[in-house]
This record gives sequence, structure tokens and C-alpha cells, in this order.
Amino acid sequence: MAIKTKEIKLIDGTDDQGKPIETTFIVTQMSAVAADEWTDRAALILGKASAEELFNSFKVDGDAERGKALVASIFNIDYEKAKPLFDQLLECCEIKVGDTRFPVLSNLDMINSPVTLKRLKIESFKFVYSFFSGGGLLNSLGVSSFLTTADK
Repeated sequence: MAIKTKEIKLIDGTDDQGKPIETTFIVTQMSAVAADEWTDRAALILGKASAEELFNSFKVDGDAERGKALVASIFNIDYEKAKPLFDQLLECCEIKVGDTRFPVLSNLDMINSPVTLKRLKIESFKFVYSFFSGGGLLNSLGVSSFLTTADK
């Protein structure tokens, strides 16, 4: 599967006259290995949820809803444990100015609003989950299918 990118435009605060600042970003999908490692680390850090609850969080319908429980859980853990996960999501994001791209993490001074950073994390997170959506792949992750396979 080819790595996907998407261009998004976000309102990143306002200028001195109070006019919205529209900024263009490029979000690049993590590789399959990186997405797998990211979800494993998130699951291990969360640790509070049972395996069944974790697998069920992948089965929620809709992009916005799909990660809501996982993201909400991440916000309930110690910041220092969650920060590497958030940083890896931002590593997938670039600021586009003309034909030039600037990595978000090494150019945070180019971001005007904390809301923009949250939105970028969400957009990157959607790409992590896009590996698991469609084609019935999520159903194969269910605990019951592991047990069924192991029993055969």
C-alpha cells in the first residue's frame, strides 16, 4: 500500500486586524510498521482498558468517532507518557508555504494557535486508523476471532 498524503487548510488564529489566517498543511500517513507500533504503544500506555474494550474502540463507525475513545483515554494519562505519541502524530505534518514544506515539530513558532496543533494531531490520527478501516480488517482483530483461531 502506498503512503498517502493529504493537503488540508486550517484557520490558524487571526492576524493583527482580527482576520483569520488560513494555513496549508500536508499530512502524511505513517508507514504500516509505524502505525502498528504507535497503536501498540498507545495500548500499552493506556493499559487500563481490557483487550476487548481496546478492540471495540476500533469498531466504532465514522472517522471522528473511531478514535474518540482512544484519544480521550490518552488525555487521561500523564502528559510525559502521552507526549511521545502526540509528537509522533505531529511528525507526520508539514506546513506548506508556496512550494516549500516545513516540518511542524521543528517549526512550532510558525503555528499561531494551539487549536491548530490539536487539529493536526487529529488529522494524523485519522491516517493511523485508516490502515485498520475497510475490508473487514477490524473484524479480524476481535478477541473472539483470536480465540476461535487458537482453538482450531
